[in-house]
Amino acid sequence: MVALDRAIAVLTGISVSMLVALTVLIVTDALFRELGVPLEGTRDLTSLGLAMLTLCGIPYAGKTDGHIVVDLIPEFRREGLNRARAIFIRVVAFGIFGLLTFQSWVRADEAAEFGEATNILEIPFQPFFFVMMIAAGVYSLVLLSEMAFLAANRPIPEFEGARDRSIPASE
Repeated sequence: MVALDRAIAVLTGISVSMLVALTVLIVTDALFRELGVPLEGTRDLTSLGLAMLTLCGIPYAGKTDGHIVVDLIPEFRREGLNRARAIFIRVVAFGIFGLLTFQSWVRADEAAEFGEATNILEIPFQPFFFVMMIAAGVYSLVLLSEMAFLAANRPIPEFEGARDRSIPASE
């Protein structure tokens, strides 16, 4: 679990770095646009940065339950059924992210073969597909480990890098 937590921390760092870089880029581009000199390639960098920001943040959001949850399958009164429900949800998510991992690998190979790149700056797509593959793969491993803990009727360990972000209750 330590290696998985480290991988999540690295991907989270990439995600946060992309957020900061995109903020600086967009503000700078807006200022230069007002001066009549827009930055060339901002759209290319923004598209790639948003993909990195989103996909690299998914493992952290999933591990810390920071994602949006829609309860399509209601909770049950019996604990065993709730555990089966949690495993089922992770199996479905594992299938989706496993497919995303595989398809990112396939697309990385195709992008290299056909020389796919951004329009303006001609940044190759292949490295970004590999990052997508790694991020989706790490989250697939998170889901797999959580399924194992749930199947063994053991609590899912907390993410080592998570901090308590709760607001203290006033006394």
